[in-house]
Amino acid sequence: MLAVHGGRVYVCDRGGIRLFTGEGRYLGIFGQEKLEGPVGIAIDREGRIYVADILRNAVLCFSPEREVLWEFGGRDRGKRKLGFPFGITLDNQNRRLFVADSLRHKIYALSFDGELLMGVGELGSAPLEFAFPRGLTFSPNGYLFVADSSNQRVQALQVIDEEFGKE
Repeated sequence: MLAVHGGRVYVCDRGGIRLFTGEGRYLGIFGQEKLEGPVGIAIDREGRIYVADILRNAVLCFSPEREVLWEFGGRDRGKRKLGFPFGITLDNQNRRLFVADSLRHKIYALSFDGELLMGVGELGSAPLEFAFPRGLTFSPNGYLFVADSSNQRVQALQVIDEEFGKE
């Protein structure tokens, strides 16, 4: 997975995020001390970097200076709110981060401050049910597209306020 922001390319790599120029020149790596298995990445308008880490069962938010601002989830049983966070995307207009939890067959919405706002899904093939959701993207007109991998389909969900609806 990768993201482009401010002329830089951010690439998920085991144990960190590799940073390149837009022309492909390698600039370095960050997050090695905090990341183990980053698989999803998104960057908001202010340059904060959100990373889904499947091995840590967490989503981490890094500042533009690459310092950890917050972590949602984690391996600690008391904190374990995520199974396998995989896909990740942003709704910049409403300042929401969407995360596909492949293990729990759910889609979660978090605030840009790491607070859980809502979640939807369970294992199944009906509308608003998922089987190992992975990829996510958010459209400017308010639709969240979910690559529902084991159901071999894409679901388009309309997100209104704090609710998901099947379209």
